[in-house]
Amino acid sequence: DSSLNQRTGGVWYASQTLDREMLMRDWLQIMQTLKQKMANAGLKLGAAMPSWTDNYYDEEVLVSFNGLRQGVMKHMMRILDDYVIMSYNTNPKNVARKLIGAITYADSLPVSSRPRVFGGLETHKEVGSTISYADTSGKSNRSSVMKDIQTIQEILGSHESFYGMNLHDWMGWRDLKP
Repeated sequence: DSSLNQRTGGVWYASQTLDREMLMRDWLQIMQTLKQKMANAGLKLGAAMPSWTDNYYDEEVLVSFNGLRQGVMKHMMRILDDYVIMSYNTNPKNVARKLIGAITYADSLPVSSRPRVFGGLETHKEVGSTISYADTSGKSNRSSVMKDIQTIQEILGSHESFYGMNLHDWMGWRDLKP
């Protein structure tokens, strides 16, 4: 928080830090409750996570939860079975950069408690060029998406916790040219 305070000219208030802490803690508690309910039903829990939880303006988003202060991503990794990162970008190298921190951390966890980590690609229209394939000139087709998935797989495929890519969303995918 201190370097963010310096970069924003001192306009970072203690109340904002406290608000963020409380929001993150509530979010983790909700996910932990869902995990318990899903486990009781014999089901796995997965969630789509923002890509910034381990790198928000070059800092990890920290929170105290269950007696441990660490990054939100690290807490979530211990709760979720499937950790899906909304890594929306049409440059496969940028996607890999957005995923590598979480994947590397997941790889360090014991296999018995390691979540499966997925990335996400956006295919819905009117989201923005370089974010969605539908809006990116020269890439608004399924073959470009599949080619980029292959490239991402080549970059990250050696990581045990990386399980591939998800598409957001079906209608966007359906509407892309072949």
